[in-house]
Amino acid sequence: MQKPPSSLPYVGIEGITAWEIDPRAPAPRVSIVPTPLPPNTFALEARWQRLCETSPRLYNAPVLSVLSFNPETNEILARRDTYQRLCVQPEVATGVRLLAVTAALTAKDDRGRRYILLGQRSPQTRIFGNM
Repeated sequence: MQKPPSSLPYVGIEGITAWEIDPRAPAPRVSIVPTPLPPNTFALEARWQRLCETSPRLYNAPVLSVLSFNPETNEILARRDTYQRLCVQPEVATGVRLLAVTAALTAKDDRGRRYILLGQRSPQTRIFGNM
């Protein structure tokens, strides 16, 4: 099967790389590599504290950080990381690359009219609020 042109990364927003997966391709496989996290630094803790002061809804939670993606095989190599280490970037370089999935949910009603579900991000969202 020929690789579709949409398998190239979209790099349009600083710090974000988006890969469009061909819906006919096998579902991406995620492998999680057990990797110890480096200890938090003073700069990381200080930046996190400032973020929490301006946005009290922030809390630290586990995330998956992408180490690599192979578009030929749809394989994602990731490690466990923390939201705190993601949020402090770019002021504090932690190397966290969030694994996130975006999709469009579409449906047809009984008359065949197509609909798409859209959601709006909260204004308190860390990045791209109100989008």
